Amino acid sequence: TWGWRLWLANVSLADQAVAHLAHEPFALSARAEVDGDAVRNLFAALGAPLSNSPGAVHYLANCPVAGQRVAHLVMQRDSGPVTVLYLPRRHEPRRDFATVGVQGREARVGDGTLVLLAADAREFDAIESQFARAFESGGASATGAP
Repeated sequence: TWGWRLWLANVSLADQAVAHLAHEPFALSARAEVDGDAVRNLFAALGAPLSNSPGAVHYLANCPVAGQRVAHLVMQRDSGPVTVLYLPRRHEPRRDFATVGVQGREARVGDGTLVLLAADAREFDAIESQFARAFESGGASATGAP
């Protein structure tokens, strides 16, 4: 395990997130909306409870990425699917990146880092804002789309 940890320490979060896409390619084609309770329950189990809905989620899983358990979501948008990874208690600076035909963004949201991956980055600002609101307390109901 020491060698694995050393490798992880030398690979960027962006590269690890993009590599994770290959493990669940079927996630990008998910179309049925995931129940809001399931979304809230996963984030709560990861120690990152949501106060509000982050919007319509079409795929949800608890996955290993970058040496920790993360929330893996897919949100279907007009421009195509957007993969969302949330890494609780990991604090990376906000940055946009492009690699292997994938547009990406890392952003600190709540007490963690949100990673967004898609063929087109046009939805990133809106999704980042939705997640920022989802972690705020005292807002709207945590069910349904914003």
